[in-house]
Amino acid sequence: MRDIIQMIVVLAVLGAASGGGLALVKSGTAEKIEYQQLKFVKGPAILAIMEGCSNDPIVDRFKIPYGESDASHVDYGSGMSEWCANCHNGILNSEHKSGSGLFEHPAGNNAYLDSAVSRYNSYIKTGDFSGVQATAYLALVPFERGVYDPAQLNPTSTEGPDNTSRIMCLTCHRAHASAFQYAGRWDFGAELVADSHPAAGDGGVSGTDPYYSYYGRDMVSEFGASQRNLCEKCHDVPRDGYPPGW
Repeated sequence: MRDIIQMIVVLAVLGAASGGGLALVKSGTAEKIEYQQLKFVKGPAILAIMEGCSNDPIVDRFKIPYGESDASHVDYGSGMSEWCANCHNGILNSEHKSGSGLFEHPAGNNAYLDSAVSRYNSYIKTGDFSGVQATAYLALVPFERGVYDPAQLNPTSTEGPDNTSRIMCLTCHRAHASAFQYAGRWDFGAELVADSHPAAGDGGVSGTDPYYSYYGRDMVSEFGASQRNLCEKCHDVPRDGYPPGW
């Protein structure tokens, strides 16, 4: 009987101690977990984005700017499409063709921009081909520079492509999701960017959703109301758009 009483006492003490410890942990972390606050951030890119913010996502959600610009972005070297192919091998090997769709587009380490280099570098917006390579980079239509040494990459570079540059999956798509169908970087189904969906009045759309669908860029103010689909950065897109069933 004495042994049983001792065991009960020990278990009670251990239970109280562990309960007290958990209560302390909860009281010290509940607010941070609820509001998902970031502490001890050392990454310079994240710190730059959060500059001027109070580290409270509920308060700061409209203060934090979109994460990429033409002069501050991920600079892709090579192998991005092959990384995607770890899960999406069939899409890469079939040049994007899926089912009975007619649309095909190469991507990967062998998909050089070739003749599109000149167009990409000169294209500023619909009807304006006065651009130069030094400032041609458009974060909405990124590409791989075709290099393997990270030291050769520069996330602040505004340089457009050259003859070693390649098309990758992320040239036209976001990884896994975006505001647009097919995880597109833009609305593939709209001839004019101004006609993109989501748009005001669409089901489920509210507030600044259309603005942030292009990552905080006011597309009409920046490119004009006549700006066509961003496929134009590399291609002379037919006025009737894509073939049926792409």
